Amino acid sequence: MPYKDPIKKNTNQRKRYHQNIEYRRKYNREFIRRHPEYRERQKENLKRYHKEHYNREESVRRCKERRIKIRIELFHLLGGKCVRCEESDVRCLQIDHVNGGGCKEARKLGRDYYSVYLKKIKSGSKDYQLLCANCQWRKRWENKEWNK
Repeated sequence: MPYKDPIKKNTNQRKRYHQNIEYRRKYNREFIRRHPEYRERQKENLKRYHKEHYNREESVRRCKERRIKIRIELFHLLGGKCVRCEESDVRCLQIDHVNGGGCKEARKLGRDYYSVYLKKIKSGSKDYQLLCANCQWRKRWENKEWNK
């Protein structure tokens, strides 16, 4: 029976998807066991697609540009200078966690932690500040943050 309400429709589709997931896994395993050439064909198609469509240098360049853009925007939102000594050279400015624990958070968030910081700062978070490298290390030493 078709649903007129799209929310009910999506909910029902998700429900059916999760109900049948074990059956689909079993079916897929059995299919691949019976047709080993299918897996090889998939691998070859993926390699060919990667060769034709993926340019590593271009991808790395785009990621680097995006990261720099986000970093500059973060610096602008955080005042553009060190909170302690008012250093404004972007080469030595760093984003600092006011309460410490930045390494753990960055590890937890993975590669894209700058964009997460940007979202938090735009939403009004006061957990971050801008410090130059020297002030950052002084703060870490004073607060004994070296193993947090």
